[in-house]
Amino acid sequence: EDAVREVATIRAESDKERKANQLTILRLEEEVNSTKRQTDDVANINKEEHEVRMDLENQIKALRDQIKTHTTEVDRIREERDDLLDKNATLGSQVEEHDAVA
Repeated sequence: EDAVREVATIRAESDKERKANQLTILRLEEEVNSTKRQTDDVANINKEEHEVRMDLENQIKALRDQIKTHTTEVDRIREERDDLLDKNATLGSQVEEHDAVA
C-alpha cells in the first residue's frame, strides 16, 4: 500500500512537472513569436527607411543635375549678354562718330 501511494505521488509530481514544462515551453514559444514579429517590424521599418533614403538621394541627384544645367544656361546667357553689350557699345561709338561727322 505504501508503494502504491509512493507511485501515485511520483506520478502526480511527474504530471505537475510535465504541465509546468509544457506551460514554460508555450510561454517561450509565444516570446519567440513575439520577438520574430518585432524583428520583422523593425526589418520592414528599416526597408522603408532605406527606400525613402534612396528616393531622397535620387531627388537630390536630380536637383543637382538641374542646378548644373541651369548654371550652364546662366553662364551661356551671361556670355551672350556681354557680347551684346560689347556690340551695343561699338554701335554706340559708331553712331557718335557718325553724328560727329554729320
